[in-house]
Amino acid sequence: MSTGLECKDSYKYKWQGLRNMRKSNNWTQYMLDLPMEEPPGQRFEYCNGATYLLSAIIQKRTGMRSLKFAKDNLFEPLLPPITKRISGVRYNIESNSIGFTNFILDFGLKKNVAIMEYGLNERQNTVEIGLDGVYRITELPEEKIALKGRWLNENTFKFSNINVGHTEGSRGEFNFIENRADISLTGPYGDRLSLKATRE
Repeated sequence: MSTGLECKDSYKYKWQGLRNMRKSNNWTQYMLDLPMEEPPGQRFEYCNGATYLLSAIIQKRTGMRSLKFAKDNLFEPLLPPITKRISGVRYNIESNSIGFTNFILDFGLKKNVAIMEYGLNERQNTVEIGLDGVYRITELPEEKIALKGRWLNENTFKFSNINVGHTEGSRGEFNFIENRADISLTGPYGDRLSLKATRE
């Protein structure tokens, strides 16, 4: 941050500037009224208010909340293009031995979370998958599970599952190729299962 403004917003000033800004009724106007201490770009000086002012400028210029602007223009473009192609699409699983019937993966509904809906033994379950390296816990009728996942490459989404309260878990991969999805699962004791699904 090299605004040149007299922010006085660091440990050197005991965050005097931040406290003054928080006391004001209009944070944007407070920042605009600050005197210039030196030309912009000459010296780094931490300033919380500069970040707030940037957010206010984005909202004024675009008519969007800064969080939505960042999500639409900064974060979502970083996701693999395939996420938009498969998001919310239903896949029907071919016959298998554990009772899965279908699944839907949805991205972007919540920050850092994907939603998976799947059929199992004539029951539909909806669970959250953390995309930020943190397990998201979902309480199902018979158990609690925690899931996290990430894209390994353009077509492969890897996930891991922990049954809350137990150390064992399972992991697997979704491989999306055109209108098909191949799913490989590894159980808590090393047992493996492969499923194939077709886009509806």
